[in-house]
Amino acid sequence: MKKTIGNNSLGLLLGGLLCLGLSACYEDQEGCLDNRATNYDVSADDACGDCCTFPLLQLQVSHAFGDTILNYNDPYLLDGQPFFIRQFIFYISSLQLVNDASSSAGVIDTVRLSLADGSEQTVEDNYTIVSPDFTQFTYNIGTFQEAGTYDSLCFYVGVPNPANGADPVSISSESDLRISSDSLYREGEGYIFNRIQLQVDTVQNSDTSLFEVLGDANLVKIRLPFNGDISLGSNVAAKVRIDYEQWVKGIDFAADTDAQILEKIVNNTPDVFSIIE
Repeated sequence: MKKTIGNNSLGLLLGGLLCLGLSACYEDQEGCLDNRATNYDVSADDACGDCCTFPLLQLQVSHAFGDTILNYNDPYLLDGQPFFIRQFIFYISSLQLVNDASSSAGVIDTVRLSLADGSEQTVEDNYTIVSPDFTQFTYNIGTFQEAGTYDSLCFYVGVPNPANGADPVSISSESDLRISSDSLYREGEGYIFNRIQLQVDTVQNSDTSLFEVLGDANLVKIRLPFNGDISLGSNVAAKVRIDYEQWVKGIDFAADTDAQILEKIVNNTPDVFSIIE
């Protein structure tokens, strides 16, 4: 008996052959399969070797003096005393997002420290030099991979131990702890947390006064409200306003000694920073 193939059977046969042909031509696609990455590719078949790009924790700063943008060329008044700010440069360290109810999260980058006792220690590489001198106002603190809900932003002004007791010469050149010709470091005393250069007399070419804050006792912790739900694979930008008027508040340049001025600068530090909504 002669067998015939019906329309349905023929369609199934052709469909199967077509699928086989397509399978033979299809090549698996490589991509980033880590859902913590900014370029996570859910459609990829195979994980790539080293193509994932992970999100950054960024600090975006606005430099101000009271209600105006800070400008080194502008004279300012403090209790009727005119002065110029010639330089302001400082360390921000250990920047973290905090959830009081559960956790805190910083960056995953690390740096190797050689300590004074000859030991070595690996710590979170979370040290950033901030200054109006720089043309960029966005600082990449490091790689951030912790999703969650956070209510605070915390950091230090200064360099906490063990980094403050480390040998800066041995530190990787990629870290802001690495010393250079203009580094914030004093041999035998550690890092300079804050360097301030002021010209109190507004007469052209008059002398400037240099103030340097250092020492563990002058490390200041800052805590600011930060309301954010951070999802996996997202860059995180903390927007912070720095008001330099608050840093010199209450200083009497005519009557205060250098020690008194330094003390006031340290005591004023918590009032300098605020979150930009």
